[in-house]
Amino acid sequence: METIREARLKREAADRYPFIPVRMWTQAARMADLVREHLEHVGRRVRARRRALVDRDFRFRGGLRHPPGAYTRLTDPEAAAMARGSSGAAGTQA
Repeated sequence: METIREARLKREAADRYPFIPVRMWTQAARMADLVREHLEHVGRRVRARRRALVDRDFRFRGGLRHPPGAYTRLTDPEAAAMARGSSGAAGTQA
């Protein structure tokens, strides 16, 4: 069964996103739009290949199964670095 990808702000990240209700599941695409709009409003932006919703601040559930080779959160450079145990730029917003 296919479901819509959802995101929820973690309580410990509430101070970084005062415009998002804590612990409320919302469609991930809509949540990403809200974060991008906020960043643009304060003079920042999310680079095209970076995720607007970082794992340290959000939880995720649902979504479609992806075909082999598809670009997914698991294949993001940041996620790959975290999986290898690298602290690098994983989870940063620009």
